Amino acid sequence: QAKYLFAVGRADEARQANDESVLLSEANRDDTGAARSLVFALRLLFRGERDAAAARALLPRVEAAIARAGNRRSDRVALASLQAELERDTGDADAARTHAARALSLAEQRFGPEDARIVLPLQLQASVHLRSGDVPTALSKHARAATLIERAGGPTHPALATALDGLGHSQYNDDRWQE
Repeated sequence: QAKYLFAVGRADEARQANDESVLLSEANRDDTGAARSLVFALRLLFRGERDAAAARALLPRVEAAIARAGNRRSDRVALASLQAELERDTGDADAARTHAARALSLAEQRFGPEDARIVLPLQLQASVHLRSGDVPTALSKHARAATLIERAGGPTHPALATALDGLGHSQYNDDRWQE
């Protein structure tokens, strides 16, 4: 319910629904549910409300919930990705690169380095490198993402457009107009 409310632009209601989900999960000792709800709470704080300080304050609680839930790799990938976005958008390029690399590494461990399910952490890593001025690395990450998507879904897969847009944006920043 919280994800739906957030998707349709009702962030306050989404936060309230998610807070209730966290409380219910913790009361029922559902560590996996609590971890997922807290990761979503972090996403709401940072992406929805753009409150970096509150998101940082919530990090220890999210990390503890993920640990209690058994350190599921998917939860750790989501957390590392959000941490990378947080650091990227608040200007700490080194920390952003570290978290983005960890998210990609965890995703590759879970799915394999040639699986299309690693595309989102791969694109995040590319955006972190592009933001910090490392255009060649961003180009290679975007190109790899486009290759994985095309291999998995064909040349008409909708996610390919996003990957190619990222590649084009990186080429634009590298003054490679004709490409």
